[in-house]
Amino acid sequence: MSGIIESKGCASFGRIMDSHAHIGFYNGKNYTGRDLLEAMDDAGVSSALVSNLDALTGPQKKANEKTQREVKKRKGRMFGLAWVNPKENDEVFEDARNCLRDSATFRGLKFLPSDNAYAFDDTSIDIYMELAGMYDVPVVVHTTDDEYSSPRQVCAVARRHPETNIVMYHTCLGDESCEGKHEAISYASRLPNLYVETSWLEAPFIAEAVRRAGADKVVFGSDAPFEGRHHYKNPLQRLSAASLNERDLRKVVYGNSRKLFGIND
Repeated sequence: MSGIIESKGCASFGRIMDSHAHIGFYNGKNYTGRDLLEAMDDAGVSSALVSNLDALTGPQKKANEKTQREVKKRKGRMFGLAWVNPKENDEVFEDARNCLRDSATFRGLKFLPSDNAYAFDDTSIDIYMELAGMYDVPVVVHTTDDEYSSPRQVCAVARRHPETNIVMYHTCLGDESCEGKHEAISYASRLPNLYVETSWLEAPFIAEAVRRAGADKVVFGSDAPFEGRHHYKNPLQRLSAASLNERDLRKVVYGNSRKLFGIND
């Protein structure tokens, strides 16, 4: 497959790039590159940025090596995000740097502070922000309403490192009060290097993000492939329900991620 395909049943989307997808072991199930590719093909998703959930419980280096192998098998359809767990050992920085040296495979750094149990705004993160800036790739970070990766903490890092683009995955996941979601969108509207992402985000918040932060600051992501072969059905329905104009929609589903992650097709 060429890697550039139209979405089936969603022609108005045109090309779709998922900025947030996975392989690896999670909650008792192993999600393979084949699983992800089947979900992508089912929905007409042209390409995806992929990180390996094995790093939640195992060595970062081993997880990133697996990402590298899986992505290389599916060149043009998948691009890697190198997982970073700064708490693991003294070798993780060198592993992250080695991953980014393989620019054909890895297009950014991935952080999941809540599960790896570190505060994203700790100064130990700074060397990774500088590394991403040096290689001109973005950082993506799971955000939620906790002590590890709240939008406020991510915003603090974005202010310290204006040369590095940061994507707030989920735009504050599991935030029942919705204050964190509004806060994340507000930060993205103020800081040129801070972006929000749409996975598990309901349509009204997607519309709010585009309205307040601008269509250029919102990227489509789905957290694939947790819901199986038809994983993309609900994320794309929520995006459609946001009722964006065609120009903004195409930026969100494809153009912004393509530019942000430096992917040429």
